[in-house]
Parts: sequence; structure tokens; C-alpha cells
Amino acid sequence: MNTPLDLIRIARGIIAAPGAWCQTSFARMSNGEPCAVEDARAVSWCASGATILAIRRAGMNEGHDDGAAVIDVLYRTHVAGYADSKEGDEAFSPVKFNDFDHRTQDEVVAWFDALIAELTP
Repeated sequence: MNTPLDLIRIARGIIAAPGAWCQTSFARMSNGEPCAVEDARAVSWCASGATILAIRRAGMNEGHDDGAAVIDVLYRTHVAGYADSKEGDEAFSPVKFNDFDHRTQDEVVAWFDALIAELTP
């Protein structure tokens, strides 16, 4: 069985490849149009979309049981340097972090790396 840490590592891997990351939609097709995270035409995902895809590929649902635990980890784990995001929000939000203007794929992958480091025993 996959742990939340395992699934976060998988999600990081989904968006790490060049061109595999997007903003303002959970997933996008090659033409830039939004689509479902599991759509066979999807070529890029946001941080949350990649996490949902990892959860679903593991046979779980993000709204229940272990899948919900992974989503909870994304929102509740304090990652050094990311609590006070550039957006000025009082609470960190992976969605807002991902979709912030001028955000880059490298920054989002680095956030996953920091989250993984924080959670690794």
C-alpha cells in the first residue's frame, strides 16, 4: 500500500518532465485546453492535479481514506520557506502557489522536493 509520502513522490514525478506542468487547470491537453486528470489526452498537470492522478492510479479516491490523507498533507505540512508564500496569503495553498503569476515549473518541483524532504523520516 502506498503511503502519503509515496504518492507525493509519484505526483512530483508526474510534473517533473519538461512540459508536464500547467497552471489554472488540474490537467491540460497538448492544445492547452483543460481536461480531466485521467484523460488519455492529458499531457500536463498542476501540483494538485498530479497528486489526484497519483492517488487515482493507486486505486484510491482523493475524497476518502488514504487519498484524503495525501491531500491533507499537501495543505497542512509546514515546509520551510513556503509557509509565507509570495502571494501574501496567511495560509499556504498548493493551488494558489501553483497558479501564482510568474510561477515556474522548477519552483513547483522544488516545493515538492522540500515537502518530500520534510516528510522523509
